[in-house]
Amino acid sequence: MKIAVDGNENNVLTLPCTKEEFRAKVGKKLIGFRVVQVGYILSLDDDKWHLSISLPNRLPVYAELKFARYKYLPDDVYMAQIFPPEAEFVNMHPNTLHLFEIDQKPVINNHPKDDMN
Repeated sequence: MKIAVDGNENNVLTLPCTKEEFRAKVGKKLIGFRVVQVGYILSLDDDKWHLSISLPNRLPVYAELKFARYKYLPDDVYMAQIFPPEAEFVNMHPNTLHLFEIDQKPVINNHPKDDMN
């Protein structure tokens, strides 16, 4: 996907991209874009990817979250939904889900790949 950064057709970011490409093209922390009714915000927070996905009337479903993860982020990073302690939980928009890059490969039981789709 190609996005004109700040509406500038001379500054186009192609997703997925590397962190270096993102910093060079965006020059700020985040970029927002909309595809049909789905809103996205992609940012680098402390040099880690953060993807937000939202819809106007409902939460995104698993298939939409999975699609966005593989469409807009590099394949060589691990992304996760984070559930902090309840006292630290923040929900700024009721119809938004977030994916955060994590530092290490999570421990995953050895399920056949077909069971993981």
